Amino acid sequence: MGATYRHPRIKAEQQELVRNYVVARSQEGRGYNVPGVVRAALPEVREGEGEDPPPVDCFCSQLVFSAYQRAGLSLGGIRPSRATPQNVIDLMNQGTLEHVEHVLA
Repeated sequence: MGATYRHPRIKAEQQELVRNYVVARSQEGRGYNVPGVVRAALPEVREGEGEDPPPVDCFCSQLVFSAYQRAGLSLGGIRPSRATPQNVIDLMNQGTLEHVEHVLA
């Protein structure tokens, strides 16, 4: 089971950009970002220095943050390649995102 969230001030054209980006990524056949999951789980790895390119492969939080960034909506200034599931929950608790519904995968 998963949950869906949205930015409370998202406009219709931005929704379309988010949707198109997610659909395009799903059709590319990209892999799951195992190093990204390790960085998300281990803060000492996540805090590394250096360049932070967008992930080629991604996991759910990275995909969400990348999609919103491409639509011009900032999610707390968090870079997509450093996003974690906890960031999504934190942003919901702060009112930056609103819970829409739970979905079955």
